[in-house]
Amino acid sequence: MGHFRPRACQSCSRSKLKCEWPAEPIKSGPVACIRCAKLKKSCVLSPMRDRKKRGPSTRVRKLEEKLEGIMSLLNTAESNPAPPPDHRGAKPQDPSESQTQRYSHSPASLETPRPVVASEPPLTTQVQAEAIQIVPGFVLPLAEADAALNLYRTSYSPYFPFVPVHVTTAAAELDQTSPFLLRTILQVVVPQTAEVQKSVDRWFRQTISQRATDLLHLASTLVLDLGLHKPPNVYGPGRQSFLPDAIRKVKGLAKYGHHTLDDMRAMLGFYYLNTVISSLFQRTGSLMPATPYLSHCCDILLSAQEQESDTFLVALVHLQRLLSRVTDTFPNPDSDDTPLSMGVPVHMMISTARKELDALVRSQPAEHGLLIRLYEPALRMRPAPRSHDPRKSAARTEALSNCLQAVADFFAAYAKIPLDSLGHMPLVTTAYMAFAFVTSSRLLMLHDADWDVGLARRAFDFPATCQNLSDRFRQADALAESLGRRRKFKDDDFKSVLAAYSTKISWIRQWYLAKVSASGTADDVGGCRNGPHAPLVPQSSRMDMDHFMPSRSMPPPSMPQELDEEFWNALLDPTAASNSWMDS
Repeated sequence: MGHFRPRACQSCSRSKLKCEWPAEPIKSGPVACIRCAKLKKSCVLSPMRDRKKRGPSTRVRKLEEKLEGIMSLLNTAESNPAPPPDHRGAKPQDPSESQTQRYSHSPASLETPRPVVASEPPLTTQVQAEAIQIVPGFVLPLAEADAALNLYRTSYSPYFPFVPVHVTTAAAELDQTSPFLLRTILQVVVPQTAEVQKSVDRWFRQTISQRATDLLHLASTLVLDLGLHKPPNVYGPGRQSFLPDAIRKVKGLAKYGHHTLDDMRAMLGFYYLNTVISSLFQRTGSLMPATPYLSHCCDILLSAQEQESDTFLVALVHLQRLLSRVTDTFPNPDSDDTPLSMGVPVHMMISTARKELDALVRSQPAEHGLLIRLYEPALRMRPAPRSHDPRKSAARTEALSNCLQAVADFFAAYAKIPLDSLGHMPLVTTAYMAFAFVTSSRLLMLHDADWDVGLARRAFDFPATCQNLSDRFRQADALAESLGRRRKFKDDDFKSVLAAYSTKISWIRQWYLAKVSASGTADDVGGCRNGPHAPLVPQSSRMDMDHFMPSRSMPPPSMPQELDEEFWNALLDPTAASNSWMDS
C-alpha cells in the first residue's frame, strides 16, 4: 500500500511537478518524496490549515431586502399621493389660479417618495377618490382626467390604434385595471405649463425612457411567455412529449384557453413597433418575425369590428410587414458597403413588391412613405451595364423617378393633415417626415449618368414645399396655443416643438437655395413653370387621405455623403438653425 500524503511537498509544488512518494515507508530517517530524495533536498510539507466554514448565503437575504424596499416605495406612492392645493380647507380660489397652482411644484417633488413616517397622517379617502396622481407632484382631479381620456380617444388614439380605450371606460375604472396606462395617457394629453412639463418629462426619461431597450426586450419575453405569438395550446415540437400534460397539471403554468382581441392588439402593436425600430436603427434580425398567426389575428380583428380603428390597425401591420421584406432584401450599407448593381433581379424584386403594394393599398390609407423606402435604395446602386435593350438601361432611372414622385405625393399628403391634428402626430410619423426630407435632398443633389438633376429640380418645387410645411407648423403651434391645448416644449428653451419644426424646415429651404444657386443656374432652383417640363403634381388617385391616417415611411439607413455637415447640424442639432442664412 502506498504511503499516504495529503498533498505535494513545498519543493514539488513550487516546481509545478508531480510529487511521488515511495511505495513502502522508510523505517529510519525523515520521510521524503522520490524527487527530493534524489536531489537530496529537504522535503517539507506545509502545515494543514482548517478550512473556513462557509456561512449561510446572503444573496437571498439581499434580494429580499431589495424587494421589501421596492414594495415599500410602491405602497408609499399609493397611500400617500400629493394632495390637491385646497385639501387642507383653503378658501375657494379662482379657476385660473387653481389651475396654475395645481401644475406648479418644486423640482424636488419629482424625487423618489420618502418612506411613510408614523407621525404623518395619511390622506383621507375622499381626497384619494377625487384625484389621480400621475407622477409624484402632479395630481389631477377625476373630472379633468375623464375629459383628458375622452380627448385621447378622439385625437390621439386614431394615430396609434393598438391601445384603444372603450368609450364607456371612466378614468377611475382605468385607474383600477391599468394604472400605468392611465398615467401615461394623462401625462401625454393634459395641458401643462412649460416648467411643469419639462420637470415631468425629465422624471419620465429617468424612470422610463432610459430603459426603452430593456422594456422592448421585456415585451418580447412577455409575448413569448404568454404565447401571444402563436395559437393557444400549441406546443410546437414538444406536443408529442410529456410537456402538454405537465403544463396542464402544474399550477400556474396553464396556457390561455383563447386570446382576446386586446391580446391580439398588444401582440400586433409590439410587432409594429419592433419592425419600425429595427428599420429605423438598421438593426439586423427582428425580435418577432412575421408568422401566419399574425395574419390570422388581423383577419379576426377585421371580422369582429369591435373598434373603428381596427381597420387602420390592420393596414399598418400589413404595410409594415411588406416594408420589413423590403428592408431585409437590400443589405444594410453599414454592414455591406458594396453597392448593388441595378440589374434584372433587383428590378424584378422592386416591381414585384410594387405590384403587391398596389394590390394592398387600393382600399388603404396613403402609402407614399412606403414607396419612398421602396425606391430609395436605387440612390446607392451602381448603374446597370449598358445594353441594347433600353428597358434594362433605364431601370435605375425609372426607380429614381418613381422615388421622386413618391416624395412629392408624401409631402402633399402631409400638407393635407388639419392644423389641429399636427400636434397629435406620433414620433414615428415625424421621423418618417425627416426621412422624406433627406431622400428628396439626396435626389435633388444627385449628379449621375442615370439621372437628370436639373429636370428633377424643375419638376419638384422643393423650396415651395418647404415653405408650405414651415407655415403650417407655425400656424398649428399658434392654433394650439390659442385653444389652450398641450404643447410639447424642448429641453433647452421654452420653444415649442412645432415652432422648432417650422424653423428647421425653413432653414433647410435656405440651405437648398444656397447650394443650388452656388452650383447651377436659377432655373434649377425648382418649380420653374416656363421650362419644357411641368412640375411634379401629386397623383390624384392616391391623394385622398383621411386625416386620421398618418403617413408612413422609412428613416435613412446612413448619412449620405452628398449632404454636407451643415444640413445634418440643422436637422439633428436643436441650436444649429441660428445660421446667417436664416437671418438674411
